[in-house]
Amino acid sequence: MIPSQKLIAAIAAALATASANPVENPDAVEPRAAPFTGDLTFYEPGLGACGVTNDNGDNVVAVSQLLFDHKTPGGNPNKNPLCGRKINVHHGGKTQLFTVQDRCTGCKLHDLDATVTFFEKFTSPDKGRIPITWTWA
Repeated sequence: MIPSQKLIAAIAAALATASANPVENPDAVEPRAAPFTGDLTFYEPGLGACGVTNDNGDNVVAVSQLLFDHKTPGGNPNKNPLCGRKINVHHGGKTQLFTVQDRCTGCKLHDLDATVTFFEKFTSPDKGRIPITWTWA
């Protein structure tokens, strides 16, 4: 192989690896790596990925599937170690404590999806999406 072909092959291999693993740096999702910046949205809860049924009165959050799936052992989301973990969410001088009970398929890596009741603790649902920072509690 000539050098340019080797370079092309190396780039192709790197791209294939990156697309197979959307979490480029697994350490970036660990409890010690924080604070994280993302958006907070809201959803109608029900039976979540952690195997628990919640309603709008529960202070729960769904984390990005990119974060959640990376931690799911053997494909069983009910055994994901993120289930039940606490997250402190900060916005506009307010902080709320949430419990992870679900995964969000439409979220970017550090976005969170909360129940509308607890989204309202920060702002009106009319906003739809707000910027947040968050840390593992």
